[in-house]
Amino acid sequence: MVFGAVGGSEKDLEIIGIGAQTVKENPKIKDDGRRVLNDLHSLSTLHLTGDSLETLTNLFIQILCEDIDKRFPPDKDSSYEWQTLDLCNFVKDTWTHASIIGLYGSHIYSIWPDVETWLWGFDQHFQKIMTKIPRLMAPKAYALRDEAKKMFALWEQEALRAEAEGKIENDPDWDPYWGLRFTRARTKYLTESGISTGGRTGDLMAFMWGVSSPHETR
Repeated sequence: MVFGAVGGSEKDLEIIGIGAQTVKENPKIKDDGRRVLNDLHSLSTLHLTGDSLETLTNLFIQILCEDIDKRFPPDKDSSYEWQTLDLCNFVKDTWTHASIIGLYGSHIYSIWPDVETWLWGFDQHFQKIMTKIPRLMAPKAYALRDEAKKMFALWEQEALRAEAEGKIENDPDWDPYWGLRFTRARTKYLTESGISTGGRTGDLMAFMWGVSSPHETR
């Protein structure tokens, strides 16, 4: 459902649907033995444990602390006066910045400096995308979807170029271009599985939203 809503092609949906547990079988889908959805979940178990998880956790905390120190420099503690702070927005902004860099690398901000603004705008319209309201009735929602697909395609191209130029070596747990190894492995697995660029960028879009936005409503 998500793959279709975020712009996956009919072929993408067939690949994703192979072996998937659904209410109603799709007669177009022929079982060739692949289990892409299951394999994607397996990648989470493989890459979000051990050293990789420790790398993500340490990086997340480091960026979080740096952002807090920028807002409230430790050497100026004595000069502060009481001020009103929107705690929700403060937590949202610092959390988002740290999670995006941790999962997608720092280079994404070089090509998409407004990614955080996009994320919270998309959060306002995600339900419209999921219900597949026609573009004519939800132009803003689709414009945000189009922006993300374009920028994630560029993010992927830049990461692949960095690999080709030798900027990423020795299969690191994290690098500035792909971010966490998990994100790199997930994206490459979808490519190898035959998922189109539109399907991959849609998956990245939904994944970023899923990681960052739910904490606001908990």
